[in-house]
Amino acid sequence: MNELEIKKIKYELPKINYDLTDIKNEIDIIAKKYDIVIQEENIPSIKKDIANINKMRTSLNRARIDTVKEISKPLETFENDIKELALSLEQTTVKLKEQVNVFTEKQKQEKCNEILAFEEYEGYIIFDDKWLNSSVSMKSIKEDIERQTKNRDNNRLMIKTTCLAVGLEVDKYYEMLNMQRDIQSIIEQINNDKAVKEQYENKEVKATVSVSKEEMKDQDKYTFTLKITGTRVQLKILKEYLVENELDYEKVEG
Repeated sequence: MNELEIKKIKYELPKINYDLTDIKNEIDIIAKKYDIVIQEENIPSIKKDIANINKMRTSLNRARIDTVKEISKPLETFENDIKELALSLEQTTVKLKEQVNVFTEKQKQEKCNEILAFEEYEGYIIFDDKWLNSSVSMKSIKEDIERQTKNRDNNRLMIKTTCLAVGLEVDKYYEMLNMQRDIQSIIEQINNDKAVKEQYENKEVKATVSVSKEEMKDQDKYTFTLKITGTRVQLKILKEYLVENELDYEKVEG
């Protein structure tokens, strides 16, 4: 489609006929006439002159305003006409874009389905919306997927090696990796869990409890409400002790 022939718009610059020199000379004469130091007895006549000069100034301004307004009328009409035509073109492009977007979204969905159908695509792959752009080739997408897979394999190996070194199972940390946790934070978690494990294993029971035969025969269950304060590690150890000894407990809010 060719551009509109803008040259079809023709115009002539406005021409205003007025004798600027003559008007300026008259005003200069008035200015020189009143370039004086007035006397008190001349005040009444000077007031009349001021009123006449103000009338002349008002007349000049009115001539300016009326002339500009008259000349501006065809400009305003032209501007409104062109704005209306431009709006019509804009509405046309909006309608076309809406239809194009329908096809574009359809193409993106088809491409998305094709990517998800890749043999190399796994659930841990981070889908990049940029892949759906028409400028991104399937080859580059596969290369991105391969890079992610290789990076994941390296991270799993790092997790496995670290866990073996500290004596922890890997499943928990593999799951964290699947949840898109970064490898550095996972390694930090492994080291924290190692510290907790070592503290628990090294903790000794410092108190013994003597139980009489009568107390051993008592199989009734009793309930006590305790408020316990301790570190995170201490509370974790207490919880594991309760579970290990089959003691029922519940957290009381408040």
